[in-house]
Amino acid sequence: MNSLLRLTLGLCALTVLTGCGESIDHNNIRQSGFVYCGQSTPTTFNPQLVDSGITSETLSPQIYDTLLTLNPETHLPQPSLATQWVVKNQGLEYFFTLRQDVQFQSTAWFTPSRPLNAEDVVFSFRRIIDTSHPFHAINHATYPWFSSLDFAGLVQDIKAIDPQTVKFTLNHPDNTFLTNIATTYAVILSAEYAQQLELNHQRAMLDSHPVGTGPFYLEQYQPRDFIRLRRHSNYWNGPAQMSQVVFDISQRGTGTLAKLLRHECDVLVSPIASQIPTIKAQSDLVLDTTSAMNVAFIAVNTQRPILQDVRVRQALNFAIN
Repeated sequence: MNSLLRLTLGLCALTVLTGCGESIDHNNIRQSGFVYCGQSTPTTFNPQLVDSGITSETLSPQIYDTLLTLNPETHLPQPSLATQWVVKNQGLEYFFTLRQDVQFQSTAWFTPSRPLNAEDVVFSFRRIIDTSHPFHAINHATYPWFSSLDFAGLVQDIKAIDPQTVKFTLNHPDNTFLTNIATTYAVILSAEYAQQLELNHQRAMLDSHPVGTGPFYLEQYQPRDFIRLRRHSNYWNGPAQMSQVVFDISQRGTGTLAKLLRHECDVLVSPIASQIPTIKAQSDLVLDTTSAMNVAFIAVNTQRPILQDVRVRQALNFAIN
């Protein structure tokens, strides 16, 4: 996928990324990028720690990469950081071959000394499933999206076979495994960066000062105001055509649509249905739509007498569908 289509902060303090009173210079930004109408201030920059919001839905695919991605048309897994995979032992073992020479981002807080390897993949997933892992409970992490899938109950082990090969061993076959690790939550972190933080007793920075392999890196973050991403010039899939993307996350009493109409931002994602007619009426705006892959479930407690009646359960299903 072209990195331009994948919308992906100086450091003024060490404990948190804060701005230095700078405001958004729209004219300057538009010479080399655009302003995105952001949702709200993120609680973290690591999508492993959330189940929705701007971090997982917008920032994640810009800062990080995943082993696989989902084809936007077929919704089937396709190569990303992993160029190929093999399934063995009746669906219990998955072997992933990693892409060669994938560079991590250089930021104000970290300079990598090596490209991505299997240890980064092992670190990224062991942090989630291993309660004894030194980074597992950092920043009060609960991994809500992975917990909802019982990911820790599915994955028995993750092992580096060699620098470019990773083996996942599952407790039982699961045909959603590949799809789940292709989502924006299953990002690959830098094990080398984590080791540096461990030595400096700064483990919490892993989630507040991100380092990934994505097309953009975090340059500046001013809470409740804006987030600035800069182009990762050594991105494995080619540098993005834009040098920066700025996310306007300010709350100044106006909604995101009002900002778009006043040209305070250039891109708005997921407008509510009632805003569609207003957007269509603007000759200088382009409304684009695409089908999304989403499955929702409802759980019914059949211990309740009224829900033991199959007709009531059928009525609920018909009402929802």
